Amino acid sequence: MRRSGLDVCWMYAVVQEWAKNTGRWREGDPEPNYAQLKTRLRCAFNKAPDIDEIKELHCTKSEEPYKVYRFTERRGLFVAQ
Repeated sequence: MRRSGLDVCWMYAVVQEWAKNTGRWREGDPEPNYAQLKTRLRCAFNKAPDIDEIKELHCTKSEEPYKVYRFTERRGLFVAQ
């Protein structure tokens, strides 16, 4: 089963927005290297204290592998309302 064009566009948009927000890519720069940015995003997930990897839900041995992460609440941060 192949991913639909909408799924691919959504995943690309998430990675691209992360790259913009972290300063790894800016509008007007040459087209970003999607595979490299996706790898950097996964590394950032693994380092972040408020993101947990849920290994029991991974599916890494399929045609369309994926990993599952849970975003948790940061403790001790002030959140403006």
